[in-house]
Amino acid sequence: MADSDGDPLRCRWGRKENQECGSICSPKGLLTPDPCELTYNATRLGYAAVALVIEDFDSNNKVLSSIPLQFLIRIVNQTVSQNNSTSCSRLPVYVGNRPQGACIGVKSNSSVTEQVQFRIPCPNTSTTLANILTVSPPGMIRGPIIRDSSDLNLYSMEIRWTPESDQYGVHQLCLTPVDSQQQAGSQVCLVFQVDTDPPRFVRMHPTGIVPDNQSTWIIEVDRDIAPPRRSIGVNIRFFKRSNNQEVYRVDVTSPSVVCYAPRRIAFYTFGYIWSKGEEYYILLDSGVATINESCGIESAPVTDKNVWTFQIPTQTTILPSTTTSNSYLITTEKGTTIIAEKTVQSTMIATPKTVQSTVTTTQITSKSPTATMQTITSSASPIAACHQWFPFNTILNLSTNVEHPTFTFCFSVNTIFADVTIAANTWVPCSSWKNSGASDPLIELHSENVKQLLAKNDDGNSIPSINCYASVLSYRLPRGDYRVVIRNPKCAYGYCELRFLAEVPFARIDNST
Repeated sequence: MADSDGDPLRCRWGRKENQECGSICSPKGLLTPDPCELTYNATRLGYAAVALVIEDFDSNNKVLSSIPLQFLIRIVNQTVSQNNSTSCSRLPVYVGNRPQGACIGVKSNSSVTEQVQFRIPCPNTSTTLANILTVSPPGMIRGPIIRDSSDLNLYSMEIRWTPESDQYGVHQLCLTPVDSQQQAGSQVCLVFQVDTDPPRFVRMHPTGIVPDNQSTWIIEVDRDIAPPRRSIGVNIRFFKRSNNQEVYRVDVTSPSVVCYAPRRIAFYTFGYIWSKGEEYYILLDSGVATINESCGIESAPVTDKNVWTFQIPTQTTILPSTTTSNSYLITTEKGTTIIAEKTVQSTMIATPKTVQSTVTTTQITSKSPTATMQTITSSASPIAACHQWFPFNTILNLSTNVEHPTFTFCFSVNTIFADVTIAANTWVPCSSWKNSGASDPLIELHSENVKQLLAKNDDGNSIPSINCYASVLSYRLPRGDYRVVIRNPKCAYGYCELRFLAEVPFARIDNST
């Protein structure tokens, strides 16, 4: 059953007092109203007539409209062979990527293709799938039933439809599998909403090489979305490429590990350690993203093993520091020209054939060094609170959320002192930033050597409607290890751009003589 307005639907037995069922008002079996399901156990051969009424309801649980549904059940002798030990007495089952009742969006005069799959649920059986009975909208085309060459109990059929412009609204496709023993499985129905596009995934990250403790994953969507309407059975699955084994599953209906924004889904795999040297791929069930319109139009499943992949390096090692130098002409007050050397040295985390910093997100840019006369480094050291170390001149886009509300990194200064600037800037207009539900970032700077909070700062504006854009900390810091924490305490999530810079000023020239 489906309603074009998305109203709740229930079914019931026809009532004689309402003149809804004539002479066939007696209940036949067990009826579940929502979802509407009739369970009928036949006791004799012949026909049984059923009279139902389907109703939709408003928000006050008042009936808006009623539609009668009447049909016949034919009871025949059991045809399953009792002498064939390899025949399957269990009914064929639906195992397609789209769940029962899934709502699929399609534009008129454009084509939609869906694969439906059924399984004979007995191993080593002689029973096959003989037919798939369909009740479909006009113009829908079904392809041949194809038996899987590697799994002989699995059968697929392609459905193609190009709705006409006058076929707007809700349409149903219902399928019933029938096996070679003439046993019919349970009917499954898919809903098509014409002239409404489904949500589409435009970006998934991170990809490529990631740390073995990577735990934050982002999906960006092309339009505003909502969480799934279904309470179970909507998952994001992680598979190991080497054996195609599912190793981790995220239930997107769990708010503790999934955060939905208007055009963004963030989910987390806290505590899981990925195997070194392995490649993984991520698959998405139908309906990970839903449009909150009509029947709840679902995103298509992602079943391609090459769409979203990532790799874990075989080993992580600290490379020797690399140094680059540039000469700059400086003119003193007396007109004397000297040459000053600007040098920067940064220690990076490396993987075989790949060099990258220990960052758990993407979009990292390293800009030109700006240290002078002395060497500034940002290197890893054994501090429990520091899981990632950034080199100076790092620029990256980061995000926080209600379940992961802080972003932490550490750095080290190995000069006598250095002028360090840390900026967290929003990269969208203030109005858009606030409309997204985000808040301004708050920066904390800690000294790990003395275990002390040195400073914290936001943009200093407490007016909620304009409290956005940038937070900046700029301090002259002595040699030592430091920890930076970026928070978004006023909202469920936030996006900002991190800029991490350092400079050692040129030594003063004494011109008094």
